[in-house]
This record gives sequence, C-alpha cells and structure tokens, in this order.
Amino acid sequence: MPQTTPQISPAETKPTLPKLSSFMALLKTSATDYGEHFWKYLGLQLFPVIFALPLGIIMGIFSNISGKGNTPNLILTTSLGIAGAVFFIATIILSLYAQIAFLIAIKNPNKKTKELFTEAKPLVGKYFSTSLLVGLMVMAFFI
Repeated sequence: MPQTTPQISPAETKPTLPKLSSFMALLKTSATDYGEHFWKYLGLQLFPVIFALPLGIIMGIFSNISGKGNTPNLILTTSLGIAGAVFFIATIILSLYAQIAFLIAIKNPNKKTKELFTEAKPLVGKYFSTSLLVGLMVMAFFI
C-alpha cells in the first residue's frame, strides 16, 4: 500500500502575526521622518493660518467700528460681516484640505505639495462629514 502524507487544511494552519516595533524604534522613525520633511509639514499647516490673517484683520476692523458706542455705517458693517463670513468659511475649508494633505503627506512623504492638495480634494466632503458625525456623537454621549 502506498504511503500518503497527511494533508493540512488551511483552517489548521496558524497565521503568524507581524512583530510590533518597539517604542524606541517608532520614536526614532517618526523623529527622522519629521526631521526630513519638517518644512513641508510646517507649510501644509501654515497655509490655512496665513489665509486666516485677513479674517482677523476684518474682524478687528469690524469690532473697532461697531464698538465704543459709535453709530456704525450700515453698508460698511454689512460688507465687513459678509467678507468675514466668506473668509471664515474659506478658512475652514482650507484647514480641512490642509489636514487631509498632511495625512497623505505622512503616508507618502515624497509627494509634492500640489499633488497632496490634488489628492485631498475628493476626500474633503467625507472628512468633513466624518468629523461632524464624530463631534455630534461626542456631544450626544457627553450629555
């Protein structure tokens, strides 16, 4: 009678788990990554801040005009309010773009900044809705 080798079914094989890196190895890797790409990461985070400067200037002028008991000019305060709202919404959208581009830059550090923002564009709506949903859930469970 011929000898047959027992067949091992795939369910009987135990998968090997990947070994996790140590804390010091992860710290060293992240430090070198941030060191090599510091200026790109800083630029991605400063982009919405630089765009928010006109918002601060507009709101400063708005509060200076409407404060101190003066009767403000209706056209001026309305136009400053509308410009402030536009810059506020644009700053929020740009900060979402920058956050997504930053996450993509961490994943693919060799991409150019323009490529990062291009890749981030279709993800802004999903990122915003997820952030909004998480914020609402945190507020709901806090109450």
